[in-house]
Parts: sequence; structure tokens; C-alpha cells
Amino acid sequence: MQRSFFWVEGCDAKLTLSGLVSEWLFSSGFWKNINAIQGTIFDQYEEDEADVSTLEVVINALEKHILGLRALRAQTVEFVSGWTQDRVAIRACVSKDLALSELIDLRRFLIKAVANKSKVIFSL
Repeated sequence: MQRSFFWVEGCDAKLTLSGLVSEWLFSSGFWKNINAIQGTIFDQYEEDEADVSTLEVVINALEKHILGLRALRAQTVEFVSGWTQDRVAIRACVSKDLALSELIDLRRFLIKAVANKSKVIFSL
């Protein structure tokens, strides 16, 4: 599973999501929903730039994911991370605490970028 990287354009500020959390965001439809709202094409294994208006949408979507995770009673989140050649689901689990921690860190990182009116590069 590939990690996701985020960095502020023209700055050393950088944040990394673990492969599990990154994969879960794709599996949960997070980026698909952002693309539908913003008309962006954030895709796995791709790099793209996000302006302030897009960052605000991502921040709001992260808040919803964070609230959803906090409401979970389970301590892990299971998701489909891929498929075999025979179309059998490959399942993965991520710790609720790890996912919460990383999403909260990403939200804070993006909030700072918005406050500075900075663009952020997403390498998903």
C-alpha cells in the first residue's frame, strides 16, 4: 500500500499519510466524492495541485470522516483494498486511532495552508 504525501508549494512543509490510511480514503470513496464536488481528478498514484477553494472542501470532508470515525464503536476499520484476478476482495484493517490521528493531522496541515493562502501538492 502506497503512502500519500502532501506539501505546501514553495515551502518545506510536508505531511505523510500511512499506506493503510491512504488506501482506506480511496476505498471509502473520499477522493471520489471530492472529485465529484470540485471537478478535480485526484487519483491514486497521481500527483496534483489543490488551490485554497479545493483545500476548504477537503477540510470539510475530512471533518465528516473524523466525526464518523469517532462515532465507531469498533477499534479497527475493515475495508476492501483491492481484488484478486478471480474477483475476490482483498481486505485490510486500519486502527481507528491511527486513522483518526492521521486525518486530524492532515486537517490541521491543510487549515494552515488555507490560512496562508497556499496551494498544496497532493501525491496520492
